[in-house]
Amino acid sequence: MKGKDRRDFLQAAGMAGVFSAVSSAALGQAASGSFTVDPANNSVAEIPAKDHIRFAAIGLDHAHIFGMIAALQRGGGELVAFHSKDDAQIADFRKRYGDIKLASEAEILGDESIQLVAGAPIPERFDVEINNITSSIPDK
Repeated sequence: MKGKDRRDFLQAAGMAGVFSAVSSAALGQAASGSFTVDPANNSVAEIPAKDHIRFAAIGLDHAHIFGMIAALQRGGGELVAFHSKDDAQIADFRKRYGDIKLASEAEILGDESIQLVAGAPIPERFDVEINNITSSIPDK
């Protein structure tokens, strides 16, 4: 390795390990509160969407849910419902998207008109979210 040696590599790899041990709250990934969103995620579609999809959001813990929603909307998506039990998340979501229906997971998953569910739960809650989602899916 020209210009770099093993020591440089190990020091860089060690820093990556240190950051993996830092809590999600310290890295701005807290479960609730205010979010920051890259302005590019708020852009308008350059080409009008040809298709339409009805979607909902569950698991609003990470701010990248807003980028997912923006991308879906640029592609012709219509946000019709969301689920959260956190008052701060609900208030932030309503401030951002208006009077979108607040629904239970079962309502969202049982609504056959909803074609896609976006989610960004924190890892500690992911297993719980998946269990709730799979147990809420109605038998056909």
